[in-house]
Amino acid sequence: MRPKLSDRTIALLILLTFATVLLIERLQAAQQNEIPLSTTSDADQGASALASWLAEMEYEVVTSDVLTEFAVPAGTDVIFMLEPIDRVTASEHEVLNRWVNDGGTMIVSGQAAVTAEYLTNFNLTLQPNFLVSEEAADEAVELPLMTEPIIEQNDDSALFNPVMVTDQRDMVIHARDGSGGWLITQEAGRGRYIFVSRPQIFTNQGLLEENNRQVTLNIIGLIDPGATVWFNEWHHGLRLDPFDQERLSGPADWLRFTAPGRSLLFGLLVIFVFLALSGRRLGRAEPPREEIRRRRAVEYVQAIADLTRRIGRQDELQTHYYHRLKRILGRRYRLDPQLGDEAYAADVAAYAPQIDPQELAQLLNQLRIRKMNEKELIEAAQKVDEYENPGRRT
Repeated sequence: MRPKLSDRTIALLILLTFATVLLIERLQAAQQNEIPLSTTSDADQGASALASWLAEMEYEVVTSDVLTEFAVPAGTDVIFMLEPIDRVTASEHEVLNRWVNDGGTMIVSGQAAVTAEYLTNFNLTLQPNFLVSEEAADEAVELPLMTEPIIEQNDDSALFNPVMVTDQRDMVIHARDGSGGWLITQEAGRGRYIFVSRPQIFTNQGLLEENNRQVTLNIIGLIDPGATVWFNEWHHGLRLDPFDQERLSGPADWLRFTAPGRSLLFGLLVIFVFLALSGRRLGRAEPPREEIRRRRAVEYVQAIADLTRRIGRQDELQTHYYHRLKRILGRRYRLDPQLGDEAYAADVAAYAPQIDPQELAQLLNQLRIRKMNEKELIEAAQKVDEYENPGRRT
């Protein structure tokens, strides 16, 4: 049999469970704060410095912390989509492309797989620059439209830093490293795309370098002063649940759609599993309904007889029948039960001549003094019953 855990141990385990849940939430929050190129991250690879810099230059900065479904906020003039980690779906690309064609400016920067997949929508291939032939790079059209001269990085180039390759004649390469372009623009309708395959220039750490700040200023120079800039945090996974705090309809929604509620449900699930595995009852055991039925009187008599036989206390039964016999006859003939057995038997015979005083005195003496076996006790009980019910005497 497994030992039962004490209530103190169970309480400690419950507290440990909730502490573990809170620790997991803290770790998740810390990981969220380290999302690369997210405006919510103040780590070296975050982009909070870029958002603050734009705000200082009196641009209106908007993030996607108010979105419950993907859409470009109304009034947005510029979109920054920096190193997305969630895949851009076809419907989302259609929303963004329609917005650019209506006059918006979208800056796409990244070098990971999600960005590479998204660039294929524009016939752009993202690959390490050593895979691009110099002949192919020379064929690219270079028409500087930036506010500063074109940036050349032929010296000491990072061979594995990705560049973008395209055969589109309407794309303009503004910065290259000798084997491909890493800063490209493309007109689309009344708007413009700006593609950057060196996202590190926008990071908190990257903006500490003068050259990166100059490139960023060149890009910002294409934006109208006071424009509304939206940092697309949706594709960083930062989005609200379909049921936010203001739309919760009751405790059930709070438990299902909020982090504290889900943590509470998880803790209760762990506690339930623990109690189930430990074998501790959650309530009083009840027999099946089919077993709840009235028993016959003879079953109780048999049960008491069996118990009496097992404990071996027949002397108690003898004493019981002794006092019972004297009490019955004394009540019937108005006699004192405290009289001696012989005197009591003689007085009973005086009132009831059919009773043999010697036989009655012998029965009383046997019940009071003699230790009977089971057979003798049954016979004595039958005689007591005959005195109690004279009509049954044979």
